Amino acid sequence: MSSPNGINHLALATTDMKAVLQFFNNVLGMPLVALYWMHGAKNTIHGFLGLNEHSTLAFVATPENPTEVSIGVTHAGHSQGVTAAGTMQRFSLNVDSLDDLLLVKQALDKQGIACSDVIDRKHIKSIGFTAIDQVEVEVSTVVKGFDEDSISTEVAKAFNISDAELSRLTKPEEYQAVEPLPANADWNQLLEYKPTFPERFMRLLCLLPDDLIMDATRDAVPPTKPQGLQLKRKFSMFKLLLASLALFIIKPHKTLFTMPSKQS
Repeated sequence: MSSPNGINHLALATTDMKAVLQFFNNVLGMPLVALYWMHGAKNTIHGFLGLNEHSTLAFVATPENPTEVSIGVTHAGHSQGVTAAGTMQRFSLNVDSLDDLLLVKQALDKQGIACSDVIDRKHIKSIGFTAIDQVEVEVSTVVKGFDEDSISTEVAKAFNISDAELSRLTKPEEYQAVEPLPANADWNQLLEYKPTFPERFMRLLCLLPDDLIMDATRDAVPPTKPQGLQLKRKFSMFKLLLASLALFIIKPHKTLFTMPSKQS
């Protein structure tokens, strides 16, 4: 079974979709490839700027997105800045050559955007700047890529990563599918990282067959057609409701709608 081999899209929150699209379009020449109401999210817009056939930089705009930026908490502020765990410290876009990197730097300079000089990091050469919404961005070109010398055993030991653990990290076992959780499983005990969706809703989705979920959520209507999409979603939710009722009748698990309490 194949493991992930790239980033399909990286989604950043914004309060001004037009401004962020124009910034990356004007500054880096990234084309708009998609713009529509986000699936299942009220008053939320999804915008995508193309990087290549399989990868985009995406933005999510909703009136409920906070506008306050807190350097050191929500944003790093610069390439070596600190920010809260789980937030994005920075991201780096790729170009094919050093000549391309220098052209990007010239474009940034001409538009009055403060940009670092080219930094040689052995495996890449890169420049960095602060973009709209205080997002830290790098643009990089690969020099030689990572090799066996790119992993510091000293750093590994400093963070209590043993030699055996380091070996597993560098050569992970082949990914294998696992059996789904049983209907009466205690999620509070089994799930270390849980979503903030209502747990009853998440349990219901996990109990329903994958093919039914895919069929119900499949966008037969283009997302740029809001009326058709709205009708399609209502029909999809109706099908899910029927399936949920059928599942409850066939397998009336009490824990389907009553989450177990955490054991002491």
